Amino acid sequence: MLDRLKKKYPTVYTLVFGILACGAVTLILTTLDFYFPNLWVLFWSVAVGLVVGYLQRWFLVTFNKIKPLAIANAPAEWADHIYQQKAKYPNAYARGFASAKIVTFTSRQLEISTPEELHGILMHEIGHHYYNDFLVGGFVIFAIGNGMAMIANLLGATLSATLWIASLLTPFGFILYLYYSRSKEKRADLYAMAHLGHPEHFASALTKIKQDMRQRGFTISDTPTFASKYLATHPPIPTRVQYLTEK
Repeated sequence: MLDRLKKKYPTVYTLVFGILACGAVTLILTTLDFYFPNLWVLFWSVAVGLVVGYLQRWFLVTFNKIKPLAIANAPAEWADHIYQQKAKYPNAYARGFASAKIVTFTSRQLEISTPEELHGILMHEIGHHYYNDFLVGGFVIFAIGNGMAMIANLLGATLSATLWIASLLTPFGFILYLYYSRSKEKRADLYAMAHLGHPEHFASALTKIKQDMRQRGFTISDTPTFASKYLATHPPIPTRVQYLTEK
């Protein structure tokens, strides 16, 4: 049932589960704020986030979740930071920071992409690291979550009332994060464009991702919709392809 909904309404599915995840974190922070000083909760939530973020590479490598990968024409300084992960959907992501930073490609992404397309995707992910999006994104998440928790505690007189207020604020906080997410994705696209001789290869990779997801039953429009423009984590693929191929 959930898989059918995910394929039929992928953007709405991501939005709903994103709000639920954001709500769970916000309610935990709200409860902590109710019993402890706000700045103490903010400090420790950020500290825990930094430790978890830094240890991700160690955890994934230690438990054999990712394996080293060589990408043609990858910058020399990135040779030891590129990995692959077994997964049925095409994707790539940038995680970690400092010496623990990684770029990971799914096995399906490797199957459907040419070396030139993989290089284009790699430069997009390196763009995320160039702008420290993993760190900044984490701070944005904690800032939004702690901000909503503080507001809820200011307005609520009891814990139950405070949690209700936090729950009502959560969708607005998550939509604010989505705006930031789309902005950083476009910024990483522009970084790739500036460092690729042929950014159309990256555009081709995005088109293949769209086609592959369609073949697997996902509903993906050829034209941007309201949901894909304002309620998604990434700009619509047609929009990205357009500015990546503009001369």
